[in-house]
Amino acid sequence: MINKSIIGLIIFSIISVNTMGLFSQAKSLPKRSEIPDKYKWNLQEIYSSNDAWNKEYTAITAELPKITAFKGKISKNAKDLLAYMKYSVEIESRFSKLFIYAALGKDTDLNNSDFSIMYDKVLKLSSELSAAGSFSNPEIMEIAPETMKNFIASEPGLKEFEFKINSILRLKPHTLSADQEKLLAQLSPIAQVASNTYNVLNDAELPFPTVKGTDGSEIKISHGRYRAALYEQDRNYRRDVYKGTYIPYNQLINTFATLYNGRVTTRITNAKIKNFKDPVASALYSDNIPVSVYDNLLKAVNENLSTLHRWANLRKKVLKLDELHPYDTYVSLFPSVEKQYTYDESVAIILDAIKPLGEEYVKAAKFGFENRWVDVYETEAKRSGAYSNSSASGPHPFILMNWNNTMDDLFTLIHELGHNMHSYFSEKTQPFQYRDYSIFVAEVA
Repeated sequence: MINKSIIGLIIFSIISVNTMGLFSQAKSLPKRSEIPDKYKWNLQEIYSSNDAWNKEYTAITAELPKITAFKGKISKNAKDLLAYMKYSVEIESRFSKLFIYAALGKDTDLNNSDFSIMYDKVLKLSSELSAAGSFSNPEIMEIAPETMKNFIASEPGLKEFEFKINSILRLKPHTLSADQEKLLAQLSPIAQVASNTYNVLNDAELPFPTVKGTDGSEIKISHGRYRAALYEQDRNYRRDVYKGTYIPYNQLINTFATLYNGRVTTRITNAKIKNFKDPVASALYSDNIPVSVYDNLLKAVNENLSTLHRWANLRKKVLKLDELHPYDTYVSLFPSVEKQYTYDESVAIILDAIKPLGEEYVKAAKFGFENRWVDVYETEAKRSGAYSNSSASGPHPFILMNWNNTMDDLFTLIHELGHNMHSYFSEKTQPFQYRDYSIFVAEVA
């Protein structure tokens, strides 16, 4: 059984994947308009304007009847199956650009009503596209194995889609009738309400308090400033920021509990509807990961907790503490050699560190850093944390950061760059339907 104190440390680590912004000692977070453009995404690379986005949204919406026109045809002959596979990939490629523009824009400012509206619209369109094409998987699954083999042999273009088709066939035990799949697709926006509400509440509307800074000034807590404080040598300051961060969570504990329950209930319900044993099996199935891999991970962690306990005891001893608290787990054990890392300095360090990966890799990374592929600093209502995201249909992958001049930021940036370059080279060499990769592959690559 996992020790409760260890659970607390794990939860603490998960919650604290956030970094701080440009003006670390400012009373309030900077507005996005105060950050130089070179440290912000250039979303005009995707669409020249919101009007251009809306024009494409209208154009894709007009394609819905064309999708349903394939119903009843794709299982009849190889030619129609190929036509549908090509058309669905084309629509998916166009839609993915539509989605990432809205998603990235929303994440830079959760209070921006224009991007919030666009994001809601694109989620609605996603549901409509899924509903329109809900007939396709059941129809493909109706094709007898020998017939499918003949289809692929007689229509060379289908060879490119063979892996995708086989992936669809693997889903057969958990695929419902066409009408039932359509109904589920139409309900999908409802299933996302709990998660979307949490994101807005957590990143834009939490009433964080202010605390006394190490210099005596009043500092308003934010997700990024919370993380930054954990590296400070002043233990009282670390404690005050840590405890202050959880004040709004405690004030809204019933709200968060309800949202969490909504998320869990959605996963349990979906698993039952799709004939899975449980939500874990459902979550892993699409990536073709056996549940035994997940179970073995938990087993390995539990069997090696003694190493974590040794680390905690050593840290407590070096810091000369009677008790080790979560806010003591990040501060340096060697204060005399503490160093801050600016973003620009870190970019130079990273470019030097990745040289063994080859000239092409370094050149691509350097181009990305110099051409605004990274949104660097924390600003008002910006999504917390860090990620690499891509539409898989251009113009390139994007990295979100919340920079605070720590070594942890440096490590996070090079980590996200790894995902970024994975996406970049995959998009450069693979057809659209094979450019994406599972989260399991991403995090162990």
